[in-house]
Amino acid sequence: MSEILADLDTTIVSLKGDEYYVQVIGEHLATGVWEAWLEFVPLDDALEVLRTTTETTQTTREDVVRWSETLTQVYLQGAFARAVDISDGGSVVRNYATVIADVGVPFDPFEVLPLGKAALRARLRVLTRPELLAIIQSFDLNPAGKSLTRLSDSQLVTFIVTAVDVQALQGRH
Repeated sequence: MSEILADLDTTIVSLKGDEYYVQVIGEHLATGVWEAWLEFVPLDDALEVLRTTTETTQTTREDVVRWSETLTQVYLQGAFARAVDISDGGSVVRNYATVIADVGVPFDPFEVLPLGKAALRARLRVLTRPELLAIIQSFDLNPAGKSLTRLSDSQLVTFIVTAVDVQALQGRH
């Protein structure tokens, strides 16, 4: 059974301007090795999740995770192009809850950003999914109304860091 082994802290933008989050998916094979590929998860529900064929085969799960940490933006762009070329519309889609419930906003991300993106990312990583969604809603970090149902918690963190950085640079906050 395949599983998400890593959410990469990067996004890929298609030639049409669609934004995709990148995750490494792997499966432990009967032969004892791990096979891994990349999935590109769009923010637009009308678009399909794009998937590459096998990108690596490693001895252990940990080796796949280490491999994922070495992927460069150039490699990911090439993998995205390969995924677009082989896309058949049959990729797996994982949907996550987008319910905020009665959760307070734990902090203002714009107040943490001056400490650096890494500090903001560290503060966000310990939050629950409802808290992350509350920050997005409270600080209007999704003005285009993109769907967040396909994004994992780790990808929501990247979404928030990117949105806060962009809005801060544009002087919106």
